Amino acid sequence: MPLNSSAFQGESRVKLRSTAYLLGYAGLLPFIGLAGAAYFMPQNYQEVSLSALMGYAAVILSFLTGIHWGQGIQSGSAGRLVWSILPALVAWIAVLMPLRLGLLALMLGMLLVWVAEKGCGWPSWYAKLRFQLTLIVVLCLGAAWVAQVL
Repeated sequence: MPLNSSAFQGESRVKLRSTAYLLGYAGLLPFIGLAGAAYFMPQNYQEVSLSALMGYAAVILSFLTGIHWGQGIQSGSAGRLVWSILPALVAWIAVLMPLRLGLLALMLGMLLVWVAEKGCGWPSWYAKLRFQLTLIVVLCLGAAWVAQVL
């Protein structure tokens, strides 16, 4: 079934918002679990959990800019298209870095995407959701970075 079929059209704004909140908060579970594993798992599993956290964070950082690609195509904005690929490149480079540097790069990337979205005119509920999710993600990545430093 194509995504633009009638089955996906006409969804209520409340359903859209509640679905976005549900998916957004569910997406935090790997961040929380993997960051926590860096503290509570045996030493030999900590590096695996931190690598998995970096990989997941890189995927999410790349995902976050997909909305900008779509808006760039829709609005005809070449600048927005260029912007939309930069965080994905940061994410890719971050996973190639040592853990400490990669975690810092991912934190910075998450914050930069959030700052860049502030003037995009998204609905207020989306801006609130993105703030909450970004805050928790950056805290989890920061906690994982601290685990690496200790």
